[in-house]
Amino acid sequence: MHRDTSMRKRKIVHGGYVALMATIVISIMLLVMTVEGGALGWSARFNILGTEAKEQAHALAEGCADQALAAIVTDASYQGNATTVTAGGTCRVFPIQFDTPTEGFVTVKTQAEIRNAFVNLKIVMSLNDIHLGMPVANGEAPIAPPNFNIDTVSWREIPNAE
Repeated sequence: MHRDTSMRKRKIVHGGYVALMATIVISIMLLVMTVEGGALGWSARFNILGTEAKEQAHALAEGCADQALAAIVTDASYQGNATTVTAGGTCRVFPIQFDTPTEGFVTVKTQAEIRNAFVNLKIVMSLNDIHLGMPVANGEAPIAPPNFNIDTVSWREIPNAE
């Protein structure tokens, strides 16, 4: 009879050990799933912020390109190679390449950076038809009105602006 009691005690001890281990394993699995879900939320948040910064950098690079093209139209000696710093980010206009890819064309490269998101643009324009009008003598009306139409040949994002 003594032997039967000791067998029952062993079964009870082993049954508690299995239940304890199962509880620990399930708890660890639930903890891992919770942490993973939280990490995915943070990751998604930073991906959205990165996408937003990229869109803002693209808009800034386009604005710099427009500003450079306006400077070319109003000042034929404008060479680019300028950096503009705004509250949101930095934009750089690289040295302007006149008569590239062929005569009468101009190539403008810009780079904008906002919160470590970079956008590089390359714009090729035809300047053949641009003129500021004919000079006015003695306050008379201009002979030919100014023409500021710039034909865009190419406007695209590139991997590196230099």
